[in-house]
Amino acid sequence: MKPLPLTGTITKVTPDFATYIFTDGGGDICIEAPMYVQEGDREYIIDPVEGHPDVELLNGLIGRTIVKMEYSFKDGLKFVTSDGARYHVPPIDYESWQVMGDGYYYVGLPSTVLDPPKEDD
Repeated sequence: MKPLPLTGTITKVTPDFATYIFTDGGGDICIEAPMYVQEGDREYIIDPVEGHPDVELLNGLIGRTIVKMEYSFKDGLKFVTSDGARYHVPPIDYESWQVMGDGYYYVGLPSTVLDPPKEDD
């Protein structure tokens, strides 16, 4: 797994055909595929694909602090919050996620290859 620079407390979540997660650290996440969540013994899926993800589950993310975020070509995007909850967006057949902030922008592409910004962009 390769680390991504986004950390911070989740301040806002916007559901639609993509789930937008905003943090106080200036970084944002856009999830365009099912996100698997594990909180202790509880597991569930937040799925924006149909355009109606569970708003109650999404609002439960607000106030949690992202302490670790990483990706791999094989496993997709994973992150952990300070309360121990784990989040996973596996690679799929279309752009599944984006992680962006001041000076960085990563995209989970269909080929599961990340497209970081070029120095000249």
